[in-house]
Amino acid sequence: MMIAICIFTLLGLALWSLACWGLHALLTIGPGRIHELKPLIEQMPYGERIEQWIPGWQTLLQFAIDMAQGLLIGISGAAPWLALAVWATGTAVILLIAGVVSLAVVLIRNEMKRPPQNSPALPSAPR
Repeated sequence: MMIAICIFTLLGLALWSLACWGLHALLTIGPGRIHELKPLIEQMPYGERIEQWIPGWQTLLQFAIDMAQGLLIGISGAAPWLALAVWATGTAVILLIAGVVSLAVVLIRNEMKRPPQNSPALPSAPR
């Protein structure tokens, strides 16, 4: 059981580290690169079909791109520290959960190994 806990913890840490690396990569993209998305939006296939389902989707997407660009301009200086803080917090939570689960397994295992306490002897039936 402890091996399974270690494997799941290591797998969780690897996936969490990969996600935080992706966050860091996204946050360090230059804000000027977002303008490259505007021509792609205009060339989007099935644009008229999307317009039927979500009227005004191009203006909404343009607004979201502008907001993302503003966010990247504001956060780009602190991006490495922000990604590190998110990674450290998540890693601490993963390790804390693994520790609590390991402690629970050890306590349950010790409880199962303990011999049963002596129960009062039942009086034997008369013969």
